[in-house]
Amino acid sequence: MITLLQYLMTLVVLQISLNAFIVAFTPPSSSIRLAVLPLIVICVYQVLPKCMEATGKVIWAALLGAHSISFLFQYIDTALLSKWSAEVGGPTAGRAIETVHDQRVPMATWDGLRFGYRAAVSTRNLGTPFEVSGIPQFSSKDPSYVPSKAAFLRQKAVHLLSCYLVLDILTFASQPDQNQVLYNKSRISTANPNNRSVEQLTIRSASTLGFWVSLFCIIQAYMGSMAFLSVALGFSQVESWRPGFGPISEAYTVRRFWGTFWHMYQKQKMSSPASFITNDLLHLPKGTSASRYTHLFITFFISGLIHALTDLAEGLAWQDSGSIRFFCTQAIGILVEDAIQTIFCRALPGKEASQYRRLSESLGYVWVFVFMVWSTPIWIYPSLYENRGEEKDLIVPYSIVGRIYEALDASQT
Repeated sequence: MITLLQYLMTLVVLQISLNAFIVAFTPPSSSIRLAVLPLIVICVYQVLPKCMEATGKVIWAALLGAHSISFLFQYIDTALLSKWSAEVGGPTAGRAIETVHDQRVPMATWDGLRFGYRAAVSTRNLGTPFEVSGIPQFSSKDPSYVPSKAAFLRQKAVHLLSCYLVLDILTFASQPDQNQVLYNKSRISTANPNNRSVEQLTIRSASTLGFWVSLFCIIQAYMGSMAFLSVALGFSQVESWRPGFGPISEAYTVRRFWGTFWHMYQKQKMSSPASFITNDLLHLPKGTSASRYTHLFITFFISGLIHALTDLAEGLAWQDSGSIRFFCTQAIGILVEDAIQTIFCRALPGKEASQYRRLSESLGYVWVFVFMVWSTPIWIYPSLYENRGEEKDLIVPYSIVGRIYEALDASQT
């Protein structure tokens, strides 16, 4: 008898397969593409409420739900907005129809289906003319460098072990029995004078830093494990797994935090609907401030929506999720810093501004840290509040640090 988890995973696979078949075997303008969208939505509707029940773990429920949501937005992008076509070998939206027809190359059924599956699951389109911008190279000094298979696998193994240990240490050092006191709703806003004490600001800073380090390690470990297995088993080449994150040294503005340092796995599926709404529905002229900032706000809103739906998969009530507010706040932060930078550049044009570059970057790191400490709790506190340190809340399945601590404690007694 099929289990609930198998049923939900089958629905996620169905989402991928529908996307693959549609991209492979229907014309870009086919009405079938829009007709299939409700089926994808139904799959997501079935998956999200049952993720916790099926997995029994918050982290796995979040991953399962996030994948289902992600494949919905992947379908919206590839099948409906960018209108990917196997015969053209990529997106057709925005290109002259005669050009599309001229470049159509009949594909064998298997080749078309293989292309469709790549379009359905690829998040960054590495090595194609449609590669997502801003993805770091293996080496910043030599963009052409690609590590050998052995070197790549060793590097990923080290990264996986490092991430596991960091997550283990953070979990071991936490105090889940205090979460309902430390992270209740009254602690979110700094407008409350009680939340501006040294103690509360320290807790706020530590929890924010711990969250971002944890999230970074989770994503690195998850994507790194897939990269390791895929390359080790020969399913893909090393070139297909360039780094997910840029250098943290580049995150001296909120814009650069999201656009240069943070991962780009979701960028295209958020940017594509934002471009459609900004340019095709609102008809805002490209290149204008109105167009750029409208696109920015919609992109972050979609990101917030994706994360809010992931919160539902974790078992968090919709009204308790602060994801949308958090991500929209990031757009406001970018708007503010853009305005400040514009004023600064006008006050100190040319060479004078370059003399203060190092100082401005140093102040930028402080600004980003303070902004994140101020804005992040509205996103993370509701989830931390629900964390009781129970089996379902644990990130690592086996605590190496915990066993070492127990062994040392036993030896001393």
